[in-house]
Amino acid sequence: MFNQYFGQFLFNKGALTADQLYNIFEYKDTINVKLGTLAITSGLMTAAQVDEVLQGQKKEDKLFGQIAIDKGFLTESEVAQLLNAQNNKQVSLTQAIVDRGYLTFAEIEQYLDEFYHQESSSSLASVQLEAIKANDVDIIIKMLISESGLGEKSKWYEQYISFLLRNSIRFLDQNPAINLLASGVTYTKYGFKKAVFWKVSQEFYTEVKFRASLAMKEDVLMELANKFRVRTREDVSATDCAVDAITRLFNMNNQTFLSSVMGIKRDQELQLLSGVSADSQHDEPFMSKNLQIPIHYPFGEVFIFLEDLDD
Repeated sequence: MFNQYFGQFLFNKGALTADQLYNIFEYKDTINVKLGTLAITSGLMTAAQVDEVLQGQKKEDKLFGQIAIDKGFLTESEVAQLLNAQNNKQVSLTQAIVDRGYLTFAEIEQYLDEFYHQESSSSLASVQLEAIKANDVDIIIKMLISESGLGEKSKWYEQYISFLLRNSIRFLDQNPAINLLASGVTYTKYGFKKAVFWKVSQEFYTEVKFRASLAMKEDVLMELANKFRVRTREDVSATDCAVDAITRLFNMNNQTFLSSVMGIKRDQELQLLSGVSADSQHDEPFMSKNLQIPIHYPFGEVFIFLEDLDD
């Protein structure tokens, strides 16, 4: 999650091009994150200190952590902390940027300072920033739901969104980022113009009655369907094939949620779910009266809408 937020920040600042950002996301999961990168990202060392340790490694046959301790830059406990975090892929973006030669450690340090300052001065609370850094999706979802005024029903909405996001990670092999500043009840249009928007929806008639929807621009719909290697047919348009594929996948996700999370037997699922509907409209994005959560993927935004049907 940190990768998506910081990567988008660098792109918006003009520090990275769209092609560079795409290449980095493709490359980042194949690398091992180095201790120096972790130290800078966590704020334990400056870029200058990391460079000094790296220069020291050229003269001495010692590990990075040992030289950092010898120079007084890190304590033994801090080195242990960094070693434990080394398998965490959340900071692999910064390592990939340096490996590709797009930015130096010093430049990344400056952008990190600006990034954290901007986020801390925005509407994001410190606990949300910590959740982003820790890649804790469950905490972020819980906070968003708690702010929506859904009361006792919150736990089901939390579980549903978490389940949907985890399925998207499993099927798409990509980590989504929740766009916190655009989440909630107030809708932001993002300045979309001359676009076709699609929404697939399904209603739940369980102890909590609600409508779940996915909404996205048509080009995002096509990209999403392409991730599932949807086959087109000569007698059906590519868009219709994509809509049909996303509709079936959405229905499968919702049926699985009923059985695996809510504990509902398979033979009862059809009674508790409506059919999946698909709608499109031009130029104006869809809106939700209760809760909307924009999910950012490298190929675009997908909105999760939840609407209470008990009102």
